[in-house]
Amino acid sequence: MPLYELSNAVRRCQNFEYRSDRPGDGARENRGFKGHAYDRLPAGERVTLLDAAGPGVVDHIWITFKNREEIAPAHLQRALRLEAYWDGAKTPAVACPLGDFFGGAFGEAVSFENELFSSPGGKCFNCFIPMPFLKRGRIELVNESDEDINQLFYTVNYRKQALEGEKIGYFHAYWSRTMPPVGQDVTILPQVEGAGRFLGCAMQVATHPRYGGAWWGEGEVKAFIDGDGDYPSWLCTGTEDYPATAWLLNPFAHRYTGCLLCDEAGGRFQIYRLHVPDPIYFNQRIRVQVQQIGGWQREKLKELFTPQNQPQVITAINMQDGSWRNAFAPEQTLSLFDEDIPGDSWMNFLRQDDWACTAWFYLDRPENGLPALQAYPERNQSLFEKQ
Repeated sequence: MPLYELSNAVRRCQNFEYRSDRPGDGARENRGFKGHAYDRLPAGERVTLLDAAGPGVVDHIWITFKNREEIAPAHLQRALRLEAYWDGAKTPAVACPLGDFFGGAFGEAVSFENELFSSPGGKCFNCFIPMPFLKRGRIELVNESDEDINQLFYTVNYRKQALEGEKIGYFHAYWSRTMPPVGQDVTILPQVEGAGRFLGCAMQVATHPRYGGAWWGEGEVKAFIDGDGDYPSWLCTGTEDYPATAWLLNPFAHRYTGCLLCDEAGGRFQIYRLHVPDPIYFNQRIRVQVQQIGGWQREKLKELFTPQNQPQVITAINMQDGSWRNAFAPEQTLSLFDEDIPGDSWMNFLRQDDWACTAWFYLDRPENGLPALQAYPERNQSLFEKQ
């Protein structure tokens, strides 16, 4: 709405200084002089960040925490579980590790701003996604670690307002960490039933050491919408193409797309895309996946592998004239060691990596039926060591 347009909406916030939904009830401690700016969150306990009667809309969430001298240590970003419940639902619409919910990059202190999230100086977390509720909104934070959080600061800004129209989308967020077998896609968002809007996702990829420095991001992101079967209604042409960049990755943070971490030496990457100007709506169901496909120069791959242990090649691209040969059909096979392939050819191949994905979406109901959030030990362990 235009800045000059007035409204009957009533502004509220909740934090440790203002723990109720009542008007004129904030900053009561220490005679109103910063009496309760933060609090502790002991190990194994939870705190309610918001409990508000509807109708209303959450406009902004701000959180930061400090454990001893360290601001938002990486392992605790995965140990703190953020949950949001709408309209009395028994299961959370949002169930994510704290840092991942805000588009985190392996817990690194990355300063960034985009359309929906920001982290000024890499020292706090902001979310500006509107989250409507009709009857009640509740947001909680759970400390699943064995460490006490000494200082937790937060503010949830919301407005109490009648919501126009009969249809609203409840905000949801889903997180998972997985390393599917070679040849299987990574599920960013499992199939969700109902009508809604896929708002976007963030992906953190830890590359498998067996592939050395080979590029990992040739897989296509695909959205299977409503009646789609084996083939999707929406896709991109490569993993680095999904955040609207090209030819591998470099760090950047743009309004709708970005790469917050590009650690080639450590094999750690983070990318995001927000489908704000290009909404992906669905009326019956949706499922979002990304393929595990890498690529590298043929001669470099030959230094890593032997004819006996080479990965499955799916495409060979002649870098001199741009021609390509497909090799994934049963009658079409290629080897890194085929003599008729030019040495500088780019070879796309199937691979396996460690993926942690956060999907944000709206749904026409407050519960999504998705799998529960993985337990903290599973969220934080090395998947490579499990093999």
